Amino acid sequence: MKAAFAALLLAGASAHAIEVFKPQEVQPWQPPPPRQQPSAQPGPAANVQPAVEPYRRSPEAPAQAAPAAASGAAALLGLWQTNIPSAVYTTPSARPGYDLLHVSSGAAAGLLKLHRDGSYSWNSYGGKRGKWVETGRSDYPIEIIDTMENKRWLVGLDPRSGELIVWAGSYWYNGRRAALK
Repeated sequence: MKAAFAALLLAGASAHAIEVFKPQEVQPWQPPPPRQQPSAQPGPAANVQPAVEPYRRSPEAPAQAAPAAASGAAALLGLWQTNIPSAVYTTPSARPGYDLLHVSSGAAAGLLKLHRDGSYSWNSYGGKRGKWVETGRSDYPIEIIDTMENKRWLVGLDPRSGELIVWAGSYWYNGRRAALK
């Protein structure tokens, strides 16, 4: 700490130029006031056509059926880019009436490959290899047996976003299908 302070002084900063963090009151979020709709007045502006027409399928183009989605463990096989999600939370401060805001950025965690033969490779923490088993659950159909960290990671898809979720207890990763180049 003393060395860092000395380096600042040598760089031309004075002791008075360095400010100590001062907590500030955080105001709760308020929604913006509703917009007022302009009244439609007769005249040239009322007949203006939009610059871009919305997309419409041409009548001669055949409707393509969506491919049948794989379910269970089969939907999770393949290559996934995993990451540790970011987090934001508050804790009470030592000063009554104030909270501290903590912001943690996310981080890339590497590629996870779930093989059809029940094995996996995951290049997080320097690389892991092992086996996975089917759980019989619809929400998390795969369980990764991680002997390196002594964890059993449940693997499933988020029904809202379609992202991969890998979790064990209070630890989790998110994932998206990896794009091959």
